[in-house]
Amino acid sequence: MNNNKSITSSFLLVIGAFILFSVLLWFAYSNFSNQALSDLSPNKMGFEGKDIVRNIGDEVTDPFAKGAIALTNKQYGEAASFFESIPDTSQSYTQARLYLAYAQYELKAFDKTIINTNIVLNKSTNGLSKQKAEWLQLQAMLASGDTDTAAFDQLLDRIAANEKHVVQKEAGELQKSMNSFWRGLVF
Repeated sequence: MNNNKSITSSFLLVIGAFILFSVLLWFAYSNFSNQALSDLSPNKMGFEGKDIVRNIGDEVTDPFAKGAIALTNKQYGEAASFFESIPDTSQSYTQARLYLAYAQYELKAFDKTIINTNIVLNKSTNGLSKQKAEWLQLQAMLASGDTDTAAFDQLLDRIAANEKHVVQKEAGELQKSMNSFWRGLVF
């Protein structure tokens, strides 16, 4: 009879350990996976409709205006098409590329997001647009799982160290989460 109690106790202990491990793994994945850490903060980044800046032209003929309206309505595929049509000779080119990158991010086209944020980083003279492009690029790398590269680490370090960066606080928090014990359980 003691033997049966011992087997039952051992079985319950194993089940309890399994449940505890499963809960800890779920917690780590829910809070520290790439998807959980990816937070673009569209309202803070100026990707909300009210924040899309530029003197929007004629909604019938201006592709930027059409793209802005589509972006505001969360019609990301349509917005991407309009922003892609803006030639590189246009004054709105780099701004359109930033919004194109955001639309592509929302469409989960992360490689295209990175390509277009690089265009903004290389061609824009607007510091705020460059900061937004950096964060958007970092988030695309995070969402696509491209976090084990020197490029990811350098970009995160640069944003977190820049006290004037619009998302410096968020980058610092992301750095802490990336180095967390709990993230180690997920990856």
